[in-house]
Amino acid sequence: MAAAAFADWSDLAFLHRDDPWSALRHELGELRNLVADNRRSAWDDSYASGHWDFLDSTDQRPRRYAIAGLLADRLPREGGRVLDAGCGLATLYPLLRGRASEYVGLDLSEEALKKAAAAYGAEPGVRFAHAAFEAFKDAGFDALVLNEVLYYYPLSEIEKVFAHALARLAPGGTLVVSMNRNLKAKVIWRRLEGIAPVEQGIRVHNLRTGSYWTVKVYRRGKTAEVKA
Repeated sequence: MAAAAFADWSDLAFLHRDDPWSALRHELGELRNLVADNRRSAWDDSYASGHWDFLDSTDQRPRRYAIAGLLADRLPREGGRVLDAGCGLATLYPLLRGRASEYVGLDLSEEALKKAAAAYGAEPGVRFAHAAFEAFKDAGFDALVLNEVLYYYPLSEIEKVFAHALARLAPGGTLVVSMNRNLKAKVIWRRLEGIAPVEQGIRVHNLRTGSYWTVKVYRRGKTAEVKA
């Protein structure tokens, strides 16, 4: 019960899926990733089984519309370099066509990247990288997206991961963080308040399922030193 409260299961959107019992098993695995350890094998299994295919559903798209809109206002007119860390199936990418001159989809799951590459890997300016975000060293991006990523890290690592994200940006670059509602996310948002000012924040609320996401924008200073 304590673990369920930690994840805030007032969001029961998974019960709307075609096979709710299978979805419930995956939710329990998801809970372990949130509160215990973030297992690469668990991600591969769930992507291979098709569990995460629902991320392209109409219930999930509004969050990506919000993220893409925030980026569209901030990317260079000639197109910018975007790092989508924890990209999963790269469902954000289609909304960035024409605004991202380079899209890099990074994920811990090789199975997710196989599906993403099959869908978008042949498009110009698109590439995928299989690595943990904290081990990814490429930099100079105009924008970086951490969409449903931060709360899979231990709370003790949040500040370091956030600094690593800022260090991947070019000076003046944009960092977008999105998290669904759960108690761990609430703790992380409070911690981030003490690290960097929020440039803009919005909330996306699905009235049918009761689920909502908070999306916040941060900016790397044009002159400040950032250490990863």
